[in-house]
Amino acid sequence: QKYRVLLIDQRGTGNSSPISNQTLSHLGGPREQAQFLSLFRADSIVKDFEYIRKQLIGDRKWTILGQSFGGFCAVHYLCAAPEGLEAVMITGGLPPLSGHADKVYEKTSKRHNLVLKGPITYRRAIAFRKNGRPITFLNFS
Repeated sequence: QKYRVLLIDQRGTGNSSPISNQTLSHLGGPREQAQFLSLFRADSIVKDFEYIRKQLIGDRKWTILGQSFGGFCAVHYLCAAPEGLEAVMITGGLPPLSGHADKVYEKTSKRHNLVLKGPITYRRAIAFRKNGRPITFLNFS
């Protein structure tokens, strides 16, 4: 199987236009600067990625990989636009959890048909398979 890899620098990072004191000073006062910085949140980044996906492959789904802040954006992507995702791989950057992680994973797996790959959740993956539910494996190790 062939894969096409697209490396995207989210807003303000890498080859994207960086944020600095110089760029912010041209925007006016604190209110204007805060408004500009709000465009660099995960919700705006997911909208960017959805725009790119639709331009490149139309309504087909794609697989994403998130590392560090990209992992945080990937979790937001799962909530905001799951219809565009075939699978999600997260190697770091999970948002903080309230409560025990098993409860969060249980609720996530019910909503998105996701199962986390690892020794703690392996039995749950087998149960999902036996019930015929679709599974997307996320590897957090």
